[in-house]
Amino acid sequence: MTKVLTLSIVDDDHLVGRSLKRVIGSSGYRVEAFTSAEEFLGSDYLNECNCLILDLCMPVMTGLQLQQQLQLREFGFPVIFMTSCFDEASKAQALQAGAAAYLYKPFTEDQLLDAIRKAFGAVPRTSASGLSCEQPLADVCGADPVAFKFADTAIAD
Repeated sequence: MTKVLTLSIVDDDHLVGRSLKRVIGSSGYRVEAFTSAEEFLGSDYLNECNCLILDLCMPVMTGLQLQQQLQLREFGFPVIFMTSCFDEASKAQALQAGAAAYLYKPFTEDQLLDAIRKAFGAVPRTSASGLSCEQPLADVCGADPVAFKFADTAIAD
């Protein structure tokens, strides 16, 4: 029997979390979304998490601070950062601390799923032509524009 991998999403924008949960869940993963680092750290999913998709800019505890807390507590699951903050210093810090990927919003469903596959050591998916599959999340999921606002424009964290 195949084990279903559990991914956790931490983003202070609940619409982003809900939308990503739907997209990632439709790819066969078990997914839970949280609106703060503190909520995630206090949840039962912390011990079940196989990969964390983490917003960089959040109030109270930032994504980088959560990454550091997880390392101090010796949680070894991969972390994928996502952000609309174009800050090369934060990107370098996240990657140097072991982040599996760093995505800028807006990103496509395929970019996200490729980052997840990379985090688990798999090869990114390509189309039959050999080109990377790129399609905006809003197009793929047919969601209303409000739920997928991050897929069409950069949102402020």
